Amino acid sequence: MGDAVITTDTDGVITTLNKAANELTGWTNEEAKGKNIDLIVKLIDLKTGNKVINPIFNSLYKNNTIISNESAVLIKKNGEKIFIEDSDAPINDKKGNIIGAVQIFRNVTDRRKAEEERDMVYTISPDMIAIAGYDGFFKKVNPAFKNILGFEEQEFLSKSFFDFIHEDDLEMCKKEYEKLIAGQPTINFNTRFKCQNGSHKWLEWNVIPLNGVLYANARDITERHAATQKIEAARIKFYKILESNPVAIAITDINTRKFTYVNEAFCMLSGYDRETLIGQNSGNFKMISEETTLKTIKEIDDNKGFAKNIDAKFKTKDNNQIDVIFYSEVIEIDGSQNYLTSIVDITTRKRLEEKIT
Repeated sequence: MGDAVITTDTDGVITTLNKAANELTGWTNEEAKGKNIDLIVKLIDLKTGNKVINPIFNSLYKNNTIISNESAVLIKKNGEKIFIEDSDAPINDKKGNIIGAVQIFRNVTDRRKAEEERDMVYTISPDMIAIAGYDGFFKKVNPAFKNILGFEEQEFLSKSFFDFIHEDDLEMCKKEYEKLIAGQPTINFNTRFKCQNGSHKWLEWNVIPLNGVLYANARDITERHAATQKIEAARIKFYKILESNPVAIAITDINTRKFTYVNEAFCMLSGYDRETLIGQNSGNFKMISEETTLKTIKEIDDNKGFAKNIDAKFKTKDNNQIDVIFYSEVIEIDGSQNYLTSIVDITTRKRLEEKIT
């Protein structure tokens, strides 16, 4: 057998050991036979460090099988400590009389260490980790739940998790819950949870349904959400300013040269509508000559990101050539580099200058 097996008489004196028992205890058959099992299988309590009476005596006393509920620590002959799981049972003759006992145990040190590491991560994780049932109740939550939301563990376990969700998010969350019940995992799902002090926190959830259980991880993204809202508000304000500007403005991606934005003034100047321009390479419309475009790009590179007062001819949709002056600079939008170009029609000014000249 792969498990260690030791038999004793009714007094707990060892009668036989198998090879696995020799290896786990460090004692040979010659050394162990005839000795009390307490001397060979030395067990201690992990928490107190005190010696534990071998459970085989409990089995002999009760004439019943004893299965250890927790891992015990065995002190090997060389002093090494290993975690074991054991079961003990009396040996009876045909008449039911006890004639000895047998102890079977295995080394679970690697598993125990893995469990301790897992429990450590579970306990100290700043993220919320939970196990929930399909009935809508948490079965287990880690300390981060209390740290972030303020409720005691028992409150989380005694109420449906829907009781903690913001009223405005309930319908959305119930639909996501139905997907989970159907076996679809939830990835990066954002919702608001109530806090003990009456406020709310934004949480980003990742949940995996497995064998009728929901394994959930949530991260507090309240600050990130607030920052995102501010960025979005600033973005809206930025485009509102561009849209209300009477100067023709276009934004193109540096790498692809595709239009990503044009304001109404640009559409009026060029004669093209937004749907036609957005997503298309600006060179396809030949509004500005390639020579002028390359010259502008070189000036932007030389001037560390901007070019100004560029005189050029601008071709409209109906092939009219108008005189313009434009400014272009490099800006970052949503993590990508773009050219922000402002174009001013100076055709009238040019005509007046010619007349004056």
